Amino acid sequence: LTRREREVMEYVVAGFSSREIAGTLNVSFKTVEAHRAKIMKKMQARSVPKLIQMDLQIKDVPEYNRNQ
Repeated sequence: LTRREREVMEYVVAGFSSREIAGTLNVSFKTVEAHRAKIMKKMQARSVPKLIQMDLQIKDVPEYNRNQ
């Protein structure tokens, strides 16, 4: 994921709506929706709960935490 996609994913996982994310990041709603779609495709997640589960698993990997 790109830096911005990771940033959007963190907000999605935290429970923010696309409109809230757009306001926080000062981008359009459509931009956030595009990032969300790319995130879901790249992560091969069919739902937000699955994305959350994957996010938690990724954060348990030491290499991921070192690169943040």
